[in-house]
Amino acid sequence: EPHRDFPAILLQTSLKITFESPPGIKKNMQRTLTSWGQEFLDGPAGAPPEGTSPQRGALLFLLAWFHAVVQERRTYIPQGWTKAYEFSVGDLRAGSMMLDTVAKTGDIDFSLIHGLMEDAIYGGRVDNVSDLRVLRTYVTQLYNASMLGRGGDLARGIRMPSKCSYEELLSFVSSLPDTDSPALFGLPENIERAVQRSSSTEITNQLRSLSISSSATMKFDRELWKAQLGPIVEMWSKIATMDLSSKGRRSGKAAEKLLPVDGFVRQEDEMATSLCAYVDSNIRALKQVVFGSALITPALYAVGTALMKGEVPAAWEKKWEGPENVSKWLSVLVRKKNALNDWVARSSRGGLLDEPLTLSDLFHPGTFLNALRQQCARRLEVPMDETKLISAWERSKLSGCAIVVSIEGLVIEGAEIDRGQLVAMGPTAPEVSTAPTLSLAYVASTHADPYAGSRSLSVPVYMASSREAHLIDINMPSSSGEVSEWILSGCAFFLSSE
Repeated sequence: EPHRDFPAILLQTSLKITFESPPGIKKNMQRTLTSWGQEFLDGPAGAPPEGTSPQRGALLFLLAWFHAVVQERRTYIPQGWTKAYEFSVGDLRAGSMMLDTVAKTGDIDFSLIHGLMEDAIYGGRVDNVSDLRVLRTYVTQLYNASMLGRGGDLARGIRMPSKCSYEELLSFVSSLPDTDSPALFGLPENIERAVQRSSSTEITNQLRSLSISSSATMKFDRELWKAQLGPIVEMWSKIATMDLSSKGRRSGKAAEKLLPVDGFVRQEDEMATSLCAYVDSNIRALKQVVFGSALITPALYAVGTALMKGEVPAAWEKKWEGPENVSKWLSVLVRKKNALNDWVARSSRGGLLDEPLTLSDLFHPGTFLNALRQQCARRLEVPMDETKLISAWERSKLSGCAIVVSIEGLVIEGAEIDRGQLVAMGPTAPEVSTAPTLSLAYVASTHADPYAGSRSLSVPVYMASSREAHLIDINMPSSSGEVSEWILSGCAFFLSSE
């Protein structure tokens, strides 16, 4: 682990060795079985200790499989997991100790196993609700009376071994494929496209940062800055054609009389105008600096060096965290500002919620939903905490709701929508597909859900495909497969494909 007192000169003169375990479920399970050894699995005398359940070997085997799956699923970030959770040997050791104790109690308490695995041993590392749902699904699928009694499928085409002695488990694991397919994790067949896109984006960002030499940003070179900042200045002058003046803004007193949604739109537009004006002033000042009509300041130097690296300046990102690439950041900023002009016009006419809305137009879509919830609560004359969000693909299913909002522009990953229901994607299908218009409404907590039942599931909606910012969960039906299959597939909605 890093330590501030460790001498840097010693590290520089040392020989660096990096060890990375071979990837794949097969190699992972072989390491686990080898670390346990025959005596731990079979017992000192080749049989489980007295008073231990005969299902102890099966419990430990399922732990080895579970540990391998949750670790190797990290290959498919962000669809497999939203982040690289540090599931470690410590979790495996704690899990084996727990199962060893459970096996000595007589009847297997599956609820105890589920609780400890989800809330402490492995689930304690997971901080995303959707990821925790995936972990819970794996645990419940593997640890149940049916799996230990009659056996069952660990994954598509792989059935649990009938005997769980050390030698038989080694033989079983050696028969597993060397290369993992997405089906082993319950993921869709076309997920390799998403992995390739994520990898290419990461490599592109690394190459972009390497393309700018460190010496170029250590000192101010007017000609170099003019050559490298020129394209950004020119691009901004072409796309930033909006009016950044404050004319036409209403008084604060008038704002108090606005409905929550209209008040939000007005504040959002003011924020966008202020941000665009701030960026515009920075770029204009940099233009003056590189053309010799102004002196550079420490603040402008920080902005300029970040732009030369293709990064978003920290001062800009502090006001709004958008795309990492500065060109895309500027393009999205202008697009959102232009879209908000239309939102303001519709709001001033009193018809904002009468037409479909695109949440990716907003900088703070979560705040918009909170304003909508507040407005619905006022209409229903109930406290906000006594309301809930319901959704439907058919607007008629929400008839009778006080306020219904239509949302368009959503995209879905991990599945497709056919006639309002989830269907599986083929191996050649695109990474994401456009979702139909979705109707949303906030209703009283006692209101019936349009998709209640065992064939419905909760699907997360994220701000972007990186799955870093979660917005809401929407309930929807599935036409084929169990709900658990859709959870393991990493199915999710994004506000846009950007």
